[in-house]
This record gives sequence, C-alpha cells and structure tokens, in this order.
Amino acid sequence: MTLQEDLVSALEDDAGVGVVIGDRIYPLSFPTDATFPCVTYSTITAPVEQAVDRTVHAQRSGIQVDHWAETYASAKASAAAARAALLGMAGNTVDLHEVRLWNEMDSRDADSGLYRHMQEWWFVHS
Repeated sequence: MTLQEDLVSALEDDAGVGVVIGDRIYPLSFPTDATFPCVTYSTITAPVEQAVDRTVHAQRSGIQVDHWAETYASAKASAAAARAALLGMAGNTVDLHEVRLWNEMDSRDADSGLYRHMQEWWFVHS
C-alpha cells in the first residue's frame, strides 16, 4: 500500500467524513456522474531526500485534496471534516513522521459552477 491509500483509508474510516462525503473519494478527477460533495486527490510533489551515504530515511510528499460541492457551505464542511481526519492520521502501511496542512484556498469552477476548497497536505514518511 501507499501513502495515498493510507490517506483514502483515513478519510473513509472517519465518521465525520462519512457523514459529509461518504466514499466519494477519487484519484485525480471525479467521474462525470459524480454525486456531490466529493473529494479528489493527487500527488503534487514527492522529492526524495538522501543522507550523505545516499540512503533514504524519509520522504516528503505533497498531496492536494480538493473538495468539490454544489454550494460553498458544503465544500467548506467537507474540508473541515477532512482536516480533522487527516490531522489525526496514522499511517497504516507507511511510517508517518509528520502530517501538516500547508495551504488552503477557495475557488469556483467557471465551467461547472462547482465550488472547490483546495487543501495542500505535506507528509514526512518512510
């Protein structure tokens, strides 16, 4: 399993997320027949840090989590539920050393009219 799979498990297993999002969590983009609100996620950076002896003890990964909804309030509720779940996230398959919410931003998609709340998460893991 991967960090991304652990992230999805942390969201799916959280009761607060379940009330708002359910299991509508998709990699990269949501399907054309998606029910809202829903969440998409993607890896935005994954640099590998090597020690002087070229061993890798930990990796930093940035994952963008987008909350899509038909109303602004629903996008914000989805983000709040995910924030609580991910700040308490423990790795099931990766050893998590740090979880940090780096940035958040609101927007609205001009084509679909959907509201989006974007979160950038940084994880240090091995």
